[in-house]
Amino acid sequence: MTDESIIDWANILAAMTVDDERAKQREREWVASHVDEWWGEARKNLPAWKFARFGNQVWESRCDAKLLAVVKSWVPMTLSEGKLVPQGMLLCAPSGAGKSTAVLARLYETASRLRRASLDGRSTVRYPPGLMWVSEQQLMTAQDERHAQLLNEARSVSLLVLDEFGFAGGHDAARGRTPIGLDILSNRYDQQLATVVTSGMSVAQLAKRYGVAITRRMQDGAKVVDMLAGVRP
Repeated sequence: MTDESIIDWANILAAMTVDDERAKQREREWVASHVDEWWGEARKNLPAWKFARFGNQVWESRCDAKLLAVVKSWVPMTLSEGKLVPQGMLLCAPSGAGKSTAVLARLYETASRLRRASLDGRSTVRYPPGLMWVSEQQLMTAQDERHAQLLNEARSVSLLVLDEFGFAGGHDAARGRTPIGLDILSNRYDQQLATVVTSGMSVAQLAKRYGVAITRRMQDGAKVVDMLAGVRP
């Protein structure tokens, strides 16, 4: 093989390498665009608390340090067999501890990390799991107004944040109807779907109001913080 032929083959291989890298970059950008689309849709029903971001030292200083540490260690979605699998959490803490805002900050951080991982090729997950944020009061209202779509989504979405749980009456129902709190949580547990629950009640208080069985299900496989453990049921 002549020197000219060697140079020609080297140029061809270099061009193929460049084309391959360009193709990989296009693939990474395409994956990232799906993540952007997912997060743009998911955050439409999230609370508009712009201050709730990790790195905001003023906000973090107002949160309970132990609770914040647990939420920061929570992995909303883990990669298993090529799919993102959500994980649950139960946060029982008084008002002002930062339980809801910390969950929101962790979700934003997770979305940002997932996008970065897509762009640098560490993640090829194109369709992250569904995400929904709802309060117990919203579920009660939806049940009263027979808003089937919202209730069905709450039963089936991959990751549900059930905020302000315990005080809206989701443990009670008219005769012949299943209490909406029990309905949603039982359906999700049976489908092995992750639920994040925030409450101003202790685990013992929740057990007294909703039953021991459903409270155990909320804790099964989930991270649990009970800052109100000493409060009598």
